Amino acid sequence: MNILKFTFFSILFSTHLFAEYDPSHKLFTEILKAHVKAGVVNYEALNVDSVKLGNYLKQIESVSREQYLGFTKPEQMAYLINAYNAFTLKLISDFYPVNSIRDIGGMVGGNLFNRNSKQWKISEYEVKGQKNTFTAMGKSVTLDEIEHENLRPLFKDARVHFALVCGAVSCPFLRSEAYTGTALSPQLDNQGEQFLSDPFRNRYNEKENRLYLSKIFDWFSDDFKRDKGSVKDFIKSYLTKSIQSKIVEETSIGYLDYDWSLNNKAGKLN
Repeated sequence: MNILKFTFFSILFSTHLFAEYDPSHKLFTEILKAHVKAGVVNYEALNVDSVKLGNYLKQIESVSREQYLGFTKPEQMAYLINAYNAFTLKLISDFYPVNSIRDIGGMVGGNLFNRNSKQWKISEYEVKGQKNTFTAMGKSVTLDEIEHENLRPLFKDARVHFALVCGAVSCPFLRSEAYTGTALSPQLDNQGEQFLSDPFRNRYNEKENRLYLSKIFDWFSDDFKRDKGSVKDFIKSYLTKSIQSKIVEETSIGYLDYDWSLNNKAGKLN
């Protein structure tokens, strides 16, 4: 009986500790380092480690509105990016195995994605008649709301598109560490450099003097233009020096098809 009591209180104490918000996001970094390699997610192993992911999500959910508003701007942004990526991992894990995150909409009897000419969105989805949303900033939110009602309009930093990962092969790589307020800016710049140097997602054809860019730069062109005047000017600093010198006014831009296959396998060049 004493052993049972000890076990019960040990679990209770451990759960309480994990529910306390940690601005270093150490637990999420441990999860990402264990299950993400070069942007590819091992969802089978992540499912086995689901308790750990659940404990991290409890930390995200424990943050009240007042606590969130007391964060610095970089801390707020890191919190929301990590929340988005962690909730996406949770969403995919709940329905794994799937070939694409877009398949989940059909599995739950509704459209998971709404698309228009400018961008895609992840909408609320229903499971057994109940809306499945997440808790962040002390309120119920969808992934859409984190991105399109908080991160994009309030922080006005287009580099966020290098960090948000929707579980597709054509997304930027899911970083193998969590974002933190103290390291956020260099982390986002590093993501940009990695994204623009990956020929599957973005590449330059010297013969054509043409950039073939991710569809992300098309869908969210207004964000990139707001920050640097044009998509071309925005991406230039993230390109290798050898390519930067070749990007001139006459350089044209084309956009690559988006591969929505699940990011549990490496993308290949067409």
